Amino acid sequence: MNLLIATSLFLLLTDIDVTSSRARHSIGGFIKRIIYGTNAELYDIPSQVGIFYRRENNWTLECGGVLIKPDKVAQLAVDSSDFFDKLCIVSGWGKSNYTDISGKNRLQKTSITLLSKEECISNWKLYSDRINDRQLVCVLDKQGEPSIPCNGDSGGPLFCGPRLDQLVGVTSFGRNGCPIDSPVVYTDVSQCYRSWIETNS
Repeated sequence: MNLLIATSLFLLLTDIDVTSSRARHSIGGFIKRIIYGTNAELYDIPSQVGIFYRRENNWTLECGGVLIKPDKVAQLAVDSSDFFDKLCIVSGWGKSNYTDISGKNRLQKTSITLLSKEECISNWKLYSDRINDRQLVCVLDKQGEPSIPCNGDSGGPLFCGPRLDQLVGVTSFGRNGCPIDSPVVYTDVSQCYRSWIETNS
C-alpha cells in the first residue's frame, strides 16, 4: 500500500515518518482548501488521509494524501482521458470558505468536472507540454455550485468513474485567490506514476 501526498512523493506505509515541505508554484499559491464544499460523511472517501505535524501542543495540517492499493482502499484509474468532461469528486481538509481563518476538522468534498486536454491547455498554456505528456490534468466546477479546491486541500484525491472510486490525480496547484472560474491542476497519477505505483503496491 502506498501514500500519495501533495509533494508528489510516494511513501511506503511501513516507512511512514511523514514530513513534508511546501512547494510554491510560480503562477499560483498553495492549494489548501475546497471553497464551499460539503462535509464528507464517514467512509465516503475512505482513502483520504491528512498529514499533520505537531508544534508545541498544537497539531497543524501539512497536506492531504490518498492511500492506494489495487484490491482495497482506492483503485488507480486505467486512463484519465476516459473521464474527460465527466463529473468526478475531490476532497480535502481545508477551509470551506475563502474568508475562514482556519481549516476544518471534517473532510470536505465536492463534485467537479475533469476537463479535456485542450481545455486544460487553453487555461494553463505555460504547462502545455506537461499536460500533453499526461503529467497534469485540470478540474473546474461546471455545475454552478460554486465549489473548487483551494488552500488546505493539497494532496487530496481526484476520483472519477461510475462509482467515483478510481484515482486519477492528486491536488497540485491553482491560481492565487482560488477564483472559481479558473481550473485547478492535478498531477495525473493514473499515467505519470502508474509504473511506480504498480511496482510498489
